[in-house]
Amino acid sequence: MTNKTYQLNIKDSILTLKTSSFKAERGSVLHTGIYNQELRAALTSGLVVLVTYLILRPTPLLVYYILMLIEFIAFFVLFMMFVFYEPLLSATIDKANSRITVSIKKFICKEASYPLSELKDIRQEHIVITPENPDGIRVVEKIALQHGTVIPGFGEVKEFYTVELCFEDGKTIIVFSSKDKAPAEALRKTVMDFINA
Repeated sequence: MTNKTYQLNIKDSILTLKTSSFKAERGSVLHTGIYNQELRAALTSGLVVLVTYLILRPTPLLVYYILMLIEFIAFFVLFMMFVFYEPLLSATIDKANSRITVSIKKFICKEASYPLSELKDIRQEHIVITPENPDGIRVVEKIALQHGTVIPGFGEVKEFYTVELCFEDGKTIIVFSSKDKAPAEALRKTVMDFINA
């Protein structure tokens, strides 16, 4: 079962969920459509090329500019592959071995494993995050408008629908988060049906 925000695979007694949408937090003040992974990788790569140029101070020949362009492209690809990529959550429920394994792959992979018998509930939550400083938001919006700029989504209330694994020791792990209710409901129902089958 593939949704645009997650991949769900059920094979025999193993359910595997993969998603990059598993956080319910305020996020960056900067608009994600502009300040994204590609821009961060490009800015960092440009900084590396600039530092290299300032250290070597080559004579202005076409060969050096071509080498700097190749260096920029190489570092851009490396930064996109190893530093500025979306973290990926993978949750595996193995009924045959009675284990739940949750791993988050970022720069360093974090993994945790729990006995299936300790799973108390699979809960769907509705989380609402309101702006902390409405007066500051209005000031920033006025300044942006004076400069002819609109900041999309700035100062809006953010709502998330999450699917959480709740364990007996009180530990709760968010395995999916969506701004729409339907995908969270569908995922929770599928996982519950799999466990209870």
